[in-house]
Amino acid sequence: MKKLVTEDRKAYLDDILKRITETLQLNGSRRQLVEERYKAVSSFIEESPGLFYDAKIYAQGSYRLGTTVKPRQGEEYDLDFVVQINKDWRKIPFQKIHTDFKDLMESNGNWGKLVKEKSRCIRLDYADEFHMDIIPTCTENYLRDENRIMAPDKKEHSWVISNPEGYAQWLCISVYMCHPFR
Repeated sequence: MKKLVTEDRKAYLDDILKRITETLQLNGSRRQLVEERYKAVSSFIEESPGLFYDAKIYAQGSYRLGTTVKPRQGEEYDLDFVVQINKDWRKIPFQKIHTDFKDLMESNGNWGKLVKEKSRCIRLDYADEFHMDIIPTCTENYLRDENRIMAPDKKEHSWVISNPEGYAQWLCISVYMCHPFR
């Protein structure tokens, strides 16, 4: 009989933890809104002529990993995305990719007024809902590892290396918590 009590207690604790984590995550309607806006932004970028045409666009960070948590009161959800182009980063000044991406995003009538420039990204600030930090990047060396990227960093006045795809793959394999949204 003790075993049954232990199993009941474990099930009870599992249920409590599940409820807590569900309250921290994006709710269904907000997740749908995020995905709709992400798809609209992605389509616009991928179809725009020029430097970002046919870019690889994907989520990174907590949203990619399915670990997005409810922000403190007065703050909003922070969703991070990468726009990766297969261009030689050594031939493009870091300021150019940042400026060209900002200009592209501002050229869109739907969210041009939502654009805020940050050190490494362009933020689309959907007031009181969430914001999307979108980082324009180049593949570091697509012949060796297409997941390593170079991101422009205005604060550092240079390119910085990153690997959000590799990190997400490693974490998903290590912890078994892959998020299907890419």
